[in-house]
Amino acid sequence: TLSQRAAEEEILFHLSTSPDPLTLIALGPLTNIAAAIEKDREQMARVKRIVVMGGAFGVPGNITPVAEFNIYVDPHAAQIVFAAGLPLTVVGLDVTRKVRLTPQVVQTAIAPRQTRVSQFICDCTSGLFAFSEEREGEASMPLHDPLAVGVAIDPSLVSTEQLHVEIETEGEITEGMTVADRRPLKPVWKRPPNAEVCFDVDVSRFLSLFLERL
Repeated sequence: TLSQRAAEEEILFHLSTSPDPLTLIALGPLTNIAAAIEKDREQMARVKRIVVMGGAFGVPGNITPVAEFNIYVDPHAAQIVFAAGLPLTVVGLDVTRKVRLTPQVVQTAIAPRQTRVSQFICDCTSGLFAFSEEREGEASMPLHDPLAVGVAIDPSLVSTEQLHVEIETEGEITEGMTVADRRPLKPVWKRPPNAEVCFDVDVSRFLSLFLERL
């Protein structure tokens, strides 16, 4: 049954009633998580980890030249989450663009299964492949959200750096930008890390996990 609680209340409810610390996977803008933090910081401190699908650090954005969609939609919420001192793993475009579903994979590894799930994937990806080919010149689609879920299941799929990350909330042309301090300075000269940022991914191992779970 559908919950009657607001999203932030639902998050806090599960954190308060779970016997074990929970991992939250954020696959969209961070509005609800930020609201939960502002409502009850003590309860949110019980979270084991938040895996955030969002941001672009060493690559271009996908909604503006510098901003990724999920962060850009609500940069103020993102800044609240990144400033909260909670354990964050950030799965951004730096890695999600490296794991791509292609028509060949769909036809050879998914369609032959002839299940409701495989048929759904075939139906919903055909238009997306055409769109990506027209827009990017390549008939494939990055597996943004699936990779974030994959990292929550198996963190060893990615290599990461511990960095201090701020979210640009006021820039005229940089709003929503994820600004990581990657300067080659001694740690004492920089603010302490507040996020684990993914920069590389074991593509073949993730794709195997993705197809296996389907």
